[in-house]
Amino acid sequence: MTSDRTVDAYVERLPADQQRIVGALRQLIKSAAPSASESIKWAQPVYEAHGPFAYIKAHRAHVTLGFWLRQRHSGDGDSSAGESRGEAQPRAGKSSVKASASGARGQF
Repeated sequence: MTSDRTVDAYVERLPADQQRIVGALRQLIKSAAPSASESIKWAQPVYEAHGPFAYIKAHRAHVTLGFWLRQRHSGDGDSSAGESRGEAQPRAGKSSVKASASGARGQF
């Protein structure tokens, strides 16, 4: 049996139409970022390469593919270590695409 904390287990619990959408998104991310890690964080699949950059979240009537935006700081000594390395930081606003069996739309 698959652990409840794996992406495969997350996908197995979804309805068939969402399994297809999430499967296609996983393949897209893996082909675009083959060295990225995939894990469950915040109750959703998260993709990381030098910090988190994307997530997939299945909702009742749609699936969201979201992206964390990176902020770069000059490293002037006043910013935290993560900020000076350009790691993903929370930002007001995020990019996402919602997909359902009836189509997809972007939100920015």
